[in-house]
Amino acid sequence: MEEVSQQADGSQAIDDSIEARIQGQFNEEKWTRISSKDVTISRFKLLEDLLDEAVEKNNIEELSNLSQEQLKEYDASVAARYFLGMIALKQDSPEGVVHLKQLLDQFEESSKWAVVDFLSDKMLAVSENRTILRAKANALEKLGKTKELIPVLEKLAKLDRKNPDIALKYADAILQDDLEKAIQYYKMASEAYAKNQQFEKLKSVWNKLVDLIPEDFNYYRKIERILGGHRQKDILADLFVQLTYHYIKQEDVDNIIMLSKKILDLNPNYSRFKNELIRSYRAKYQDHSLLEDFIKYSGLLDSRKNIGNSILNFETNIVFDKENYVFHRLWGVGKIKDLDTTQMIIDFKDKPAHKMEIQMALKSLKPLQPDHFWVHQYEKPEELQKMFDEEFVSFFKILISSFGNQISLSDIKAEIADIYVPLKNWSKWWTKKRAELLKDNLIRVSPQRKDILELHQSSVSFSDGIIEKFQGSQSFEDRMAVAFEALKDPDEGAEAIEYMVGQFKDSMRSLDIDIKLQSTWMLELFKEALGEEDDYYDEKLKKEIINELSSFNIEKASLLSLSFKNTELKKRYAKWVHDYHPEWKRIYVEMLMHTPIKIHKNLMAELVANNAVDAIQEFFTRLRKESKTYAEIFIWTVKNLITGAWQVEGLAIEEQILGFFRLLRNIPKIELKGTKLKNAAREMVLGSSQDEMIAAVEKYAKDSVRKFSSLFKDVSFFTDLEKQKVKEWLVKINPDAFEQSEIEAAADDSDDSLIEELEKTGKIAATKNASQSIHDELEHVLRVEIPKNSEEIGLAQEKGDLRENAEYKAALEKQSILQSQATKLENDLKQIRLITSHDIKIDRVNIGTKVKLKDAATEDIFVYSILDQWDADVDKGIISYKSPLGAALLDKRKGEVAEFGSGNQEQKLEILSIDVAVNGDGFLV
Repeated sequence: MEEVSQQADGSQAIDDSIEARIQGQFNEEKWTRISSKDVTISRFKLLEDLLDEAVEKNNIEELSNLSQEQLKEYDASVAARYFLGMIALKQDSPEGVVHLKQLLDQFEESSKWAVVDFLSDKMLAVSENRTILRAKANALEKLGKTKELIPVLEKLAKLDRKNPDIALKYADAILQDDLEKAIQYYKMASEAYAKNQQFEKLKSVWNKLVDLIPEDFNYYRKIERILGGHRQKDILADLFVQLTYHYIKQEDVDNIIMLSKKILDLNPNYSRFKNELIRSYRAKYQDHSLLEDFIKYSGLLDSRKNIGNSILNFETNIVFDKENYVFHRLWGVGKIKDLDTTQMIIDFKDKPAHKMEIQMALKSLKPLQPDHFWVHQYEKPEELQKMFDEEFVSFFKILISSFGNQISLSDIKAEIADIYVPLKNWSKWWTKKRAELLKDNLIRVSPQRKDILELHQSSVSFSDGIIEKFQGSQSFEDRMAVAFEALKDPDEGAEAIEYMVGQFKDSMRSLDIDIKLQSTWMLELFKEALGEEDDYYDEKLKKEIINELSSFNIEKASLLSLSFKNTELKKRYAKWVHDYHPEWKRIYVEMLMHTPIKIHKNLMAELVANNAVDAIQEFFTRLRKESKTYAEIFIWTVKNLITGAWQVEGLAIEEQILGFFRLLRNIPKIELKGTKLKNAAREMVLGSSQDEMIAAVEKYAKDSVRKFSSLFKDVSFFTDLEKQKVKEWLVKINPDAFEQSEIEAAADDSDDSLIEELEKTGKIAATKNASQSIHDELEHVLRVEIPKNSEEIGLAQEKGDLRENAEYKAALEKQSILQSQATKLENDLKQIRLITSHDIKIDRVNIGTKVKLKDAATEDIFVYSILDQWDADVDKGIISYKSPLGAALLDKRKGEVAEFGSGNQEQKLEILSIDVAVNGDGFLV
């Protein structure tokens, strides 16, 4: 029995016998300089046995090392590349598989197709990918193994959507056995050739399909749409020529007319098809009494006239004939009883045998087809009513087809309301019937306009529908929405996705960074959805976009995130910021301050995972100070804290819970419409998160329950019974807290009494100084500016024509501005809540206090008065209590330290003294 030694890492050292045989293979290659053209299948069978033995004895790592050494000494080693490639394939390592690709390339170049076939089989037994399948297909084709080739081509055609040559080969191979599938792959190949502008190959496949499916006009329209996007009119005309020849042989007059018109529209110089068109018109309308007259009058026989106009004139007029129907805007539907080159005789309902000159008739009458909705109403109104009652969808198809297969909601209402449906019931009726109509796969909403319904002759595929919507999208945001719709079913939407790839590649070159980013991500999503191996975008262009993003400052980068409405795009933006921006942590903090909170969980998880303590602390500090501004985010963070979703180092959770109870009182003023915040708050204290809230209060804020209870009494959107329930669980947590005197409780709850008054009334605190300033400004506008402006208007009016009088227009514009200014100042005065020293308590910082501060780092001394917005003047040392510094100082007592700013700019300000900033009369001290 062979002995195998154990290595320090637990793996087995390579068996001497195996190593010797492997080394023997390597030495033979080096010494005899064996190349790929000298290698046979038998050598690979020997290498395969050695590999299997190494795997069985757990010697893979050692075999890999030996092979790496061999390649360093002899780069052309077939054995080493085979070992390394197969090991990589087994371990699903894309980097190592390159060795196999090099081997296959070598043997293909040497035309060693049997070896390529053998190697491909061994590789495909482990993993199927396009590179190996291509090699296998080439080998089978060269070896003449047609039967074995077919399943390989099928796999390859499904995997390699970008390679139309494979689809074409597969279609050719199965044409005799599976016609339907062959046609599918011919179509796939031709569409790819059209997109890639490989026109000669496209023509070849087109001709095959003309022979196989000449009637499939949906397919031909698709190619027409693709080539139209490339502006290839001549190529498209040539293709339609081949299709038209088929119908000329069949003497199919209608299709010859339709296709000839397309050809002449694309290339008016195709005179043969002008003659075919005239010949077909004569065959179709051979019984028309004025056929030759209308051909002559239309200009079809005059080579100097525009062919498009001539066709339009002829088709407009030729429908006027005996027994045909017409419509007049005053007299309604009529039936032509007779006509000649001078006059027309028509039976209208109220004007039988009415005579009209031929030229007047052609101008004022609209021809109607026999199956037109109005003709049905004229000839068989009872049958139409019955169809409306019993076969509504069929009724509606007649209606839509009568309006050119497109009808607007306003036209539907005009044709149906108060005739078939009472006008008072219209809205309710239409809502129900519209949904019923759209269940039919031939009736669809127009991609261009949502108020238009379309009737299609054949059912539209999922991809075609997506492409139509995409083409009809008016904005980039709409195109993104359509792209996400396609991604819901990537198998059915594969064709649409491939169509959109080119559009988003172009969008990557936009001047707008948000469009460039979204285009890149959409191409990534397309690649993932279709399982493609190669990127759809230009790597160089992607790097340019990344460099642009990484150069943004923190504010710009965070605001950019608001451009992305879709959650998936927001996540991708967050990942890119994390991967490519040096200030990603601070950008995440700014993004956490944005609503909606779709990806906040991901942002915070990433910060926690990266131990970004400073960034997390900055976020919570800012949020607590501005909880009313960011109420939704604040509630969300408190929920995550009490449920234990986050463990944030050094965070005072008691303060967060206190902030939550304080916020509850202000939610009705914050949320004037809707109940989103109210519902979130209710869920926290009485809903599914109640147990977590109770546990958090008991753990972190047991001593504050009395305060929580007092604050909760003022929350207006809870009932008295609900308030009692909350108080009960607060009492249960700490019964002793509720035995304190009411005086102490009242003192606790007297925080921010003036601020609360301002929030409740919506007023703004102001000194007499600010009030007088606003009053003086209003007086100046009313008594000086407006009278002066009235004089300017009067002088301008005296200068004549007011339509061309620039001075008059400017004076009127100034009048409007002055009136708006006066109105605003009057409203400002109404909002004032005058404050005096009697309103001010100086036991801590509040509105109306003057605060002396010392910077702990520099020992500089500052003095600030804390007031409201109309008094604020930084140059005079007056700041608003809502400003970042004002908010940081509020509630602080003498001797306490307020932290202001963040990161390297954070200041610690010690409060040296607190005094009144306003005297008893309301003036600044």
